[in-house]
Amino acid sequence: MKKEYIETIAEVGVSLLSQITNFSVSSKESYKRDKPYYSDNVAVMIALVGSIRGHAVFTLSKEFACKIVSAMMGGFEVNDLDDMAKSALAELANMTIGNCGISLSKHGLTLDIGPPTVLLGEKMEISFDKMSVITIPFIFNEEEKMELNISFEE
Repeated sequence: MKKEYIETIAEVGVSLLSQITNFSVSSKESYKRDKPYYSDNVAVMIALVGSIRGHAVFTLSKEFACKIVSAMMGGFEVNDLDDMAKSALAELANMTIGNCGISLSKHGLTLDIGPPTVLLGEKMEISFDKMSVITIPFIFNEEEKMELNISFEE
């Protein structure tokens, strides 16, 4: 995947995640990830079709997912990932990847997305056969982390 595409995705991610959560968000240097990789307790997966074929998988801890949902709900304290919380996480991923698709269209790419899937579990192994994986770490308030892992066919 071209560096300019990764930079576009990181910029859109920082901007949108900051707006939605009202947290200070930055991105760290992206890197190519080994396969398989393991998620924290929460993974939100979206299928990618079009110029980029693969998956976008957001991974984060359950505790931080609850903080994000709390922020999305105007500060209402969320301590468990019930159906409403999972729906909020799915929508956050949907908006982020959807906006990435809009920005990538400026590079001549088309990106259609499937509906998000929220997965919960311990040490989930994630592997997409015959695909490369690029990880973009997002840091919230200089302490919490959520990673965006993009698997794609080269």
